[in-house]
Amino acid sequence: MNKIKQINTTIESIDSITSIGDIVALLDEHKEYQVLAYLIPAIAFGTYRNGFKLSVETLDFCEIESIRIFCPEGELFCYRYTDSETGKASQDLRGRFRKDEEGEVAYYHDAAQILTGKRIVETSDSYSLIAEDRGFQLLLPECWIKQDPAQSRLRVLTRNYLAEWDNGQLSYGDHRFVAIGHIDEEI
Repeated sequence: MNKIKQINTTIESIDSITSIGDIVALLDEHKEYQVLAYLIPAIAFGTYRNGFKLSVETLDFCEIESIRIFCPEGELFCYRYTDSETGKASQDLRGRFRKDEEGEVAYYHDAAQILTGKRIVETSDSYSLIAEDRGFQLLLPECWIKQDPAQSRLRVLTRNYLAEWDNGQLSYGDHRFVAIGHIDEEI
């Protein structure tokens, strides 16, 4: 059963990110993060710890549509937006860094959604390709797969923040990724 809980949390808005260096400058060099990057040619999963290790050869700033860099304590979410002057995709990114355990009190509940793929098709030292019978495939870091995906499905754990309306009703206000891996169904 989903339980609503309380947590302290802060959100830092970021108006202009112009390079990979700007993204890296926002991260704690002592933490390891999981990464999900939506790029023009691909969707890439991987990690960041003093450098990106993704399922693509290089991370080109110009190809980033959005990127989520997350750990249990917080998430940096950056996205490309439509430039109001040109009507085209912006040259820079905007974003927000949400950190838990500090700041204002907020309500939330965690939910784990199953990722596509319950069969390992191919594996290397760094990555495993998991697939569904319908043909969907994901290339995930090998270190995320601790058990046979057919026996214990990989999941993405999201933290869903609730906002209180004037009438006292709670509604979804924001969400962030917490982790990807073998996550218990009961949270």
